[in-house]
Amino acid sequence: RSTMYCKKKFNLSKKIISNVIIKMLKLMIDKLKGWNRMNINNMKIEDVVEKINVLYRLSQERELTQEEKEMQGQLRQRYINNVKRNFRAQLESIELKK
Repeated sequence: RSTMYCKKKFNLSKKIISNVIIKMLKLMIDKLKGWNRMNINNMKIEDVVEKINVLYRLSQERELTQEEKEMQGQLRQRYINNVKRNFRAQLESIELKK
């Protein structure tokens, strides 16, 4: 009897967790729609990383729309450009000892 109770409780927990995940993904989709209007070049890099991660998680649940794929590409390019700029600045700040 206790085994059956545990199984029912586990299945119920899985359903609750699934519903929570679905609701979170829907909220992320709504946020993404608002991000389309943002200028990616003016965003903080932390926000860029967050949006890249949200799009990745979303792509694991369903196929991204063409608009979302384009935004993902733009965000990734912005991130790569930031890494290159920071690396270049570090290299330029190195002084050789004589």
